Amino acid sequence: MEEVNNEVIEIEELPIDELEENESCKAIKEYFLKEENPSCMKELADLFGQSEGEMSKEFGVFKAKKLYKKLNFLIVDNTLFYEEFIKRLNVAVKYGFKGVTVLPNSVKKAKQFLVGKGVEVRTIIDYPLGEELLKSRLQSVKTAVKNGADSIVITLPTSLIKNAEYKRAVKEFNKLSKVARKCKISLLIDFLKVNFNEVKPFIESVTAKGKVYSVIPYNSFLSVMNFVAVKDLCELSMHSCIVEGAGKIESATEIITALNNGASEILSPDCPFIAQELDGKINTLNT
Repeated sequence: MEEVNNEVIEIEELPIDELEENESCKAIKEYFLKEENPSCMKELADLFGQSEGEMSKEFGVFKAKKLYKKLNFLIVDNTLFYEEFIKRLNVAVKYGFKGVTVLPNSVKKAKQFLVGKGVEVRTIIDYPLGEELLKSRLQSVKTAVKNGADSIVITLPTSLIKNAEYKRAVKEFNKLSKVARKCKISLLIDFLKVNFNEVKPFIESVTAKGKVYSVIPYNSFLSVMNFVAVKDLCELSMHSCIVEGAGKIESATEIITALNNGASEILSPDCPFIAQELDGKINTLNT
């Protein structure tokens, strides 16, 4: 086991379709090459004795690394063998993702492997439904903290919100936050089951106390990213916490769309595919 922890497993390259100059590629170029001063790239190229294309590519690589620091790799497949789990952690290290988000029973092995590698370990409690008993949720948080989690994602029990039991929901959240100690706290909200107006009073209450690092809107079972909820939550939070876009990502353009709607970070199981896509498209920035 220890030998596997220290082993750097070779990452298989994922197949990429031939890149075309389409709307997606244009969006990528606009994101990576947008400058206040259009002559800036030429001036930098002249300064370093490079072509504008070469400088654009280097700038793209620099900006891509900054973007990867906004990505949280969601790994919640309980059927993974240990070696496959470690391989996915290696991908997070390779691209320099902000963190990995795993189930509570995977925190210990993720932390053991990632210690000192610059990737945070975050666990997601009671995913995806958020309807376990409070006692069970508290125990999951305690175990995650004990095993070294840097951050905790608490899934909001939507039944309490649907029944307008806001005080109870806040009380339970406060108990979970207290058990989480110094870990950063994020709140996962299923917008397939609740609407913005229903959850607004709860969000305003818990974010006002400064205990929430991020709110994460998602749609259970649909998996698609909810851009409308991202935008609404950004307007509501007003800098009291950040908003993460969450869900399946079909293209790098969707990440940029979420960021343009106000999201500060992205939570998705597709982070490796998107990072590879971006790496490929950066090679076209000088064309």
